[in-house]
Amino acid sequence: MIKIDIDDEVWKELQKRAIPLEDTPNSVIRKLLKIEVNRNPTIEESELKISSISEPLPLILPELISTTQAPPPNIIYLLEGKHLWKNYKGIDYYAEVKNGEFIINNKPSGEKTPSGAAMYVTGGIPINGWKNFWKYKDPNSNQWLPIDKLR
Repeated sequence: MIKIDIDDEVWKELQKRAIPLEDTPNSVIRKLLKIEVNRNPTIEESELKISSISEPLPLILPELISTTQAPPPNIIYLLEGKHLWKNYKGIDYYAEVKNGEFIINNKPSGEKTPSGAAMYVTGGIPINGWKNFWKYKDPNSNQWLPIDKLR
């Protein structure tokens, strides 16, 4: 996959044309160019959903986008002391929550939410850290599962 840079004006236009939480920048451009929309996006593409029609969401709120009621802000206690993992762009990232802060690859991130910690790893790309990023090792199945299963 080729990466391109776009300016803020183009980004805002893509956001206006996007179906929130469904379209990726690539799928919007495909529609504009009348190229068949890829119905089987890669993991990277599926993680880059355009999350807002008119304005980008604040960096600390992507995990609150949902058709269901948002969790209480102190829900992070569910992750305290758990070992989390994500392979992103071929690099393994290990995280742990200590005193409400994500420690990523043994470095304090300053992040207090799963989505904030995911954005820390991705360089600021808005992403739902609960559902689409971090995984924990389930002791019963010995499988890595989305942390959303803990809620």
